[in-house]
Amino acid sequence: MRRKNIIALIMTLMLTLQLLLSGGCSKVGSFKATDTDGKPLGEAHAEYAELALKDAAEILAKETGLSIKKAEKQLKRGKYNVQTAFDPAVYSALEEAVKSEEDLGELGCAVTDENGLLVAILSAEKGNATTAVKPYGALTPLSVYAPAVESGKATYSSVYTDAPLLMVDNQKWPANPNGSYTMKKQTLATGAAQGLSTVAARCLEETDTAEAFLEKLGIAFKPAADNQDALLKALTDGDDGTALSPVEMAGYYRLFGNSGRYVVPLTVEVITDRDGNIIYEGLPEETVILQDSTTRIVNRLLVGTTAKGGVAEAAALTDIEVAGTVGSGKEGHWFAGVTPAYSCAVWHDATSSENRAPAIFAKALAKLPHTTNSFSSTGDVFQAVFCKESGMLYSKGCTKMQMGYYTAETRPAPCEGHK
Repeated sequence: MRRKNIIALIMTLMLTLQLLLSGGCSKVGSFKATDTDGKPLGEAHAEYAELALKDAAEILAKETGLSIKKAEKQLKRGKYNVQTAFDPAVYSALEEAVKSEEDLGELGCAVTDENGLLVAILSAEKGNATTAVKPYGALTPLSVYAPAVESGKATYSSVYTDAPLLMVDNQKWPANPNGSYTMKKQTLATGAAQGLSTVAARCLEETDTAEAFLEKLGIAFKPAADNQDALLKALTDGDDGTALSPVEMAGYYRLFGNSGRYVVPLTVEVITDRDGNIIYEGLPEETVILQDSTTRIVNRLLVGTTAKGGVAEAAALTDIEVAGTVGSGKEGHWFAGVTPAYSCAVWHDATSSENRAPAIFAKALAKLPHTTNSFSSTGDVFQAVFCKESGMLYSKGCTKMQMGYYTAETRPAPCEGHK
């Protein structure tokens, strides 16, 4: 009996040692992964560790010629050490922000840094940060604003009538967040700031650039019906055709803080072997998706959403610019946005009728360091005052004006409507 107890004790100690060596992540064996402070990823960060294992296996396979399956096995056996981009400070900021909100139900958050590396994820239930759900209005900057501005078919001040386009199931479509229509022309800037679905839909209808752009990003898009109205509705609403996870959304929104360069949100910074030899060290590859000037203009559109009176005002930070937008539907609520240093996507389910994602974003990002507080406005983009009624450049007789952002090629002509 005594011998059995000793054997049982030895086995328990061995199991404990194995868990410690693996950072507590029992599902990934003896995978040796550390955070930015050099500490092992613990059980609380198992979801991130699993992403890191997947990323490290793909990188290791590419660097060594191993198959991905064999590379993963060797990582699980602890034959390599992986330094990840996981930032405990960012995770703690997310955790505190979420704790301050009650009765949220399921929730997923993801944050990338200025290099596009995935520095933290948080899930109320495992998988929330990596599970794809309908993006709703949070898709609009990707499906409407960016491709329309990039094509030159729309400008910061292009005007579109705030009125329904279609009847869908005997209901006027699209419905604005405020539930009403002005039946007047509104600029793209106003439409973005107030989340006007009508402006987004009409811009999309006139520019017809969204599908190709989403394909360029690698976003699979398959509307339920094969007709133009269904495509228009799907691209505007984000309620049909595609689903995205908070991790994916954070990666895509980094476009707007990274001069149009897209980076797949990876987790790995350095891989070394047991002898300390560096197998891999670097940053994820970038793909140029948008012109720098386009991202600067779209940034200004999205900064308007977090300004006073904007549809995402709750996401605003004191003295730090935030560019982003919201989305809501039956599958939950979104806020996705960028600051000069981070991109962050927050989703929570529809347990609460109120979208609290913008507030979570603000509470978390307010705790993080920023070396600069504003997006760059240099380059090919210049400011000019425009007439809010016509969308053209301000001239004598115009009474309603606003500052706009343009390139030399897309600069509007002077307004002639008030002579």
